[in-house]
Amino acid sequence: MKRLLLICLFIHFPCAAVWYESTGHAQIRNGDTDVARTQATEDAIKQALIFSGAQVQGIQSVANGIWQGTEVNIASHGSIDHIEVVDERHSDDLMSVTLRLDIISNDEACQQSAIKKSITITKMGFNNKQQAQMGQIFSLNKSVSQQLSNGFNTLSNNVVSVPYLTPTIRTKSFFKQLDDNKIQAIKQIANHNKTQYVLLSQINDVSLGDQQNSSLAFWAEKSFERFFNVDTLLFNGITGELVEQKTYHASGLWQYKKNAKVDVNSSTFWHSDYGKTVNSVAEQIVQDVNYQIACQPVLGVISTVNENTVRINLGKAHGLVKGQKLSVSQRSQSLTHVEADIVDTLHQVRVERVFQNYAIAHIIGDSFLANIQTNDLVQLANFDEPILE
Repeated sequence: MKRLLLICLFIHFPCAAVWYESTGHAQIRNGDTDVARTQATEDAIKQALIFSGAQVQGIQSVANGIWQGTEVNIASHGSIDHIEVVDERHSDDLMSVTLRLDIISNDEACQQSAIKKSITITKMGFNNKQQAQMGQIFSLNKSVSQQLSNGFNTLSNNVVSVPYLTPTIRTKSFFKQLDDNKIQAIKQIANHNKTQYVLLSQINDVSLGDQQNSSLAFWAEKSFERFFNVDTLLFNGITGELVEQKTYHASGLWQYKKNAKVDVNSSTFWHSDYGKTVNSVAEQIVQDVNYQIACQPVLGVISTVNENTVRINLGKAHGLVKGQKLSVSQRSQSLTHVEADIVDTLHQVRVERVFQNYAIAHIIGDSFLANIQTNDLVQLANFDEPILE
């Protein structure tokens, strides 16, 4: 069971510095305690970050750095200022590592917007679907994509996720070469789901590796290493910009019978060693995307203009409240071009009515002179006291 404690260095509140203590676990495979130690350390760091809501890029690089000494200062990573190794234990095939982490809150790491970002999670592609034959896990891509969407909504306080899992996207072509047509497709997906970001992903390898025991019993009693390698593309769907491309490599124990048909939507699968590995990759993707977009400005889109009022695709779900003022920007290129440059204007709108996923705002000043149009962009200008109903 994972252990997580919050420690305040001062009795009075709020704390001047906040330490988190967490324990991570990992299985020891083939007697390799070094790999298990790093994995357990990654797990402990991840649990502390999720609990604190902070962001850090490259948990693995942080975990590897810890074992150069008992104390590590990694302020350059932006959210973790200090880490101490409290305890390390291993028995049988399980490694446990306990850490104390001084984590900087998001407010200190960067000035974030009061409005939540929105992201479309598309259905993962399969680079080699034949590899899914073992266990009949052909729906793993959709199941993991749903896990990603759930992860953004449960593990992040700053992101609203929209699952887009029904359409089948030919992901292979996106990872080979990006061109105008593909960027246009990303923009259409963002526009359809009314989100700022789009996450495209592809499963590259779910093949079996080496046998992990020396049992001479029937094949069904053996365990094999099974890989789970994923590529991701993170886009700003409004501008068409590729924000980040990243690759994830992981493996877990595949302990199912040779002819088993595995239900990848079941709790049994997600509690298996391989299921935990897959889930760990999904959580890392969520953490990395959060890190990339945490300090980026939130862009909303004006969907309709009616005299002196506009409708925008941000609402209660994004943290928008009545009384906020939004500045208006315009795109120098249309949606049919690869990337759109954002040009600031002096015009603003004030939020008048807020619904779950959209809001109605009033144009400040002369609406004719403002020349605000459909598909113009808005972002938070400043916050006035909300107007009471």
